[in-house]
Amino acid sequence: LFPSAHMVGSVMALVEDEYKRYVYTSDFSWPLLHFPENVDILVVDATYGNPAYQRNYDEKTVVERLIEIVLEKLLEGPLIISGHRGRVQYAAALLSTYTKHPFLVSRSIRKTLPTYARQQGIVLDSLHDFDCNEGRLILQRKNTFLGFVETRDRHEMLHMADYPRILLSAYMVPGQEPVLAHPSGLTRIALTDHADFRGTLNLIEAIAPRQVITDASRGGDGECLADYVRRELK
Repeated sequence: LFPSAHMVGSVMALVEDEYKRYVYTSDFSWPLLHFPENVDILVVDATYGNPAYQRNYDEKTVVERLIEIVLEKLLEGPLIISGHRGRVQYAAALLSTYTKHPFLVSRSIRKTLPTYARQQGIVLDSLHDFDCNEGRLILQRKNTFLGFVETRDRHEMLHMADYPRILLSAYMVPGQEPVLAHPSGLTRIALTDHADFRGTLNLIEAIAPRQVITDASRGGDGECLADYVRRELK
């Protein structure tokens, strides 16, 4: 197993039999410090398998913009941050060093965030469920808080619909600018835990397998990536 830097515990699997060495990437970020070598068949995730999905900014820029926007919005009142699990975990741990406002979290985030924090050596103070006594009291008093909701937690998402929200996703965010603000009050910030198109190619080139199979089973552009690899990487 090789760490894939997608979220805590995520890995690439290397499977070897008497004939060949196979690697399945699953979701991955780039760059990686360690990756498999001498690979016969690489099954690579094609979530960002289209050349249009290239980001012309680095993660440091995205993180700086996230912190800046969150602190600005907290001056106006409560704020909800939503996204997939790994991104929300990372954002909560990061922002815990920049604000002392209470954190309200959805059920899925509550199950995993403390484990993430322990793995990263981070202490999270003032962490409450939306539905616990402390959380309900914060809502009733209309105190400023920072909420973290996993996108699959529909109940909390509907309950928090009236609050300004930041969505952590590179989807639909322009490649030149990591922030996209909507008139509705939603702000998309391209904090992602997945390599873009160029990162995907870099991974393929670094592993240098004899054969590539592009995997679009969870969405993505498998055919587009396969055509590009066949044409450009030969």
